[in-house]
Amino acid sequence: MESRFTDVLIVGMQKFYEHLRLGEPNEHLRDLLHDSECPIVVTPEKFAYPENVILAYDGSRSSVYAIRMFSYIFPDLCQCPATLVYAASGKQSEMPEQVCIQELASRHFSQLTSLLLQVKRVDDLHGWLQNISKPILVTGAFGRSGLSNLFKKSFSTNYISDYRYPVFIAHQ
Repeated sequence: MESRFTDVLIVGMQKFYEHLRLGEPNEHLRDLLHDSECPIVVTPEKFAYPENVILAYDGSRSSVYAIRMFSYIFPDLCQCPATLVYAASGKQSEMPEQVCIQELASRHFSQLTSLLLQVKRVDDLHGWLQNISKPILVTGAFGRSGLSNLFKKSFSTNYISDYRYPVFIAHQ
């Protein structure tokens, strides 16, 4: 209920990552992520201050909402290099509503680049993400399409828990 009256909730729990590694977030954390009425930043106990912003875009309302909310809440981080990334696999060969999302993101992020990643396996995406220095990932709720499906289990559980960087999660 308190999340209704706050701008952002910062959750710094090593236990969160341990449960993700097991593939089973505990009930309290799952409810927190799902039911929160404000954006959440999940951080490991120790992390480097972000120097790169990764905007995970899958064409959904939730991913656009997360990008917008991040820019409102953390305007200083909008000066960092930012990458708007869409992971295309199979039939999806272009970024949905590309002109619109690039226009929105470029208004908020001064050093924006867009990236359409053609991936065959989740590991292809992991390889790319490993090369990002001191990132913060911006993502919508764990959705059901495009990038979200690709990220749902492996990205959200394995990559985040293995590399331990902050993740900004927002949904309407």
